Amino acid sequence: MQVRRVEPADIRGFTGSNWRVFNEGIGWDFAEEKECFAVFKDNRVVGAARCCMRGGLMVLKSIIVNRDFRGQGIGTALLEQVEDSARRKSCPKVVLETSARHKDAIEFYLRRGYQIVATRYEWFFEADWYSLEKPP
Repeated sequence: MQVRRVEPADIRGFTGSNWRVFNEGIGWDFAEEKECFAVFKDNRVVGAARCCMRGGLMVLKSIIVNRDFRGQGIGTALLEQVEDSARRKSCPKVVLETSARHKDAIEFYLRRGYQIVATRYEWFFEADWYSLEKPP
């Protein structure tokens, strides 16, 4: 499996169709994107990650894997690419936020060494949100 750095425009259609609640609800802020990564199968995006530097930290904005391709290591490969990028930039940690509704995502990050460092109760979409972080 190969993870490639891509331009935001290369994953716009994928992110919109695979994470419709955000696309319809608040949209994706591609203007601030600094790095995007994707995994392709048969010239089709099957997974994508977006991250940016903020305050000296690597902020993981999202990882999305097409439902038909989950469980094949794509999310892990994307996360490793984000962490490699953070190491190259000498970032002390990778940070992210996710909704408590995304139980599979939370378990995914915890299994990979991320720790919940804060909780925002009923913060967005009337859901609790967790802040997670890990040294790269």
